[in-house]
Amino acid sequence: MMNIREYEEADICKVAELCINNWKESFVGILEQNYLDGLTINFGIRLWNNHLLLNGAKIFIAEEEKKFCGFIAIHDDEEIDNCIYISSLHIHRNQREKGIGTKLIRYVGKYAYRKYQKMSICILKGNDGAKRLYERLGAEHFKDFEDNFHGTGTITQSEKLIWRNIDCFQ
Repeated sequence: MMNIREYEEADICKVAELCINNWKESFVGILEQNYLDGLTINFGIRLWNNHLLLNGAKIFIAEEEKKFCGFIAIHDDEEIDNCIYISSLHIHRNQREKGIGTKLIRYVGKYAYRKYQKMSICILKGNDGAKRLYERLGAEHFKDFEDNFHGTGTITQSEKLIWRNIDCFQ
C-alpha cells in the first residue's frame, strides 16, 4: 500500500540520488551530455539542502512497504499569486507506470487546496512524458521560457504549466 509522508532529514541522500539519476536518464538529448556526466550525488545533496532553505519549501515522500519510491517538492510560486509551485517530481525507474506520480500530484493538490487557488510546474522542452501526465491531470500551458537550469549556467528551453483552478483536487 502506498504511503505519502513528509520529508525527514534522513531522506536527503535518497532524494538527491533519485533526482540526479533521473536527470541523467531522462534528460539525455535535452541537456548537454557533459553536464549530465558531471552530476554527482554530492551536488544533489547541496541542491536539495538549498531547496529546503526556501521559505515554505516542503517535500513529500512516497513509500510502499517502507520502500522509497519517489518524491514531490513544492514551494510558493514566485511568479503567480496564490499559487503553489511543484519544483520537482521524481519516481524511481522501477516504480514508474504504477500511478505514484499521479498520487503525489493529487496529494499536493489536496494539500494546496486549503491555502492556494492555483498550482504550477515547469518542465524542460522535450520531456514529453511528464507533460502528458500533467496535462492529463488538468494542467494547461502558461508560458515558454529560457532557464538557467538550477543556476548551473546550463541554459534550457522550458515550459511552465498551470492548474488555473485546483478544485479538482479537493
